[in-house]
Amino acid sequence: MVAYLLAGVHLLLTIFTSFEFGVIKLIPFKLHGVIELIVSFALVGLAFYLGVEEGVLARNFYLGFAIAVFLTWLFTNYRSA
Repeated sequence: MVAYLLAGVHLLLTIFTSFEFGVIKLIPFKLHGVIELIVSFALVGLAFYLGVEEGVLARNFYLGFAIAVFLTWLFTNYRSA
């Protein structure tokens, strides 16, 4: 459920971000980057919380998810838009 919720929030963030794929363009692209960075760190905490609650598989899934979001943030030029 948490993964689906995060996917939905990220879809909304993308729709409302002011860049070429944004539809409504309300959120500056730079702010989108800040939000992604915060989410990547929050996912690390979530991974360890859910690791205790749900097990090692959940922990590893969310750690991988955190790494993917962080790498996306790291390699994206949020100043370009």
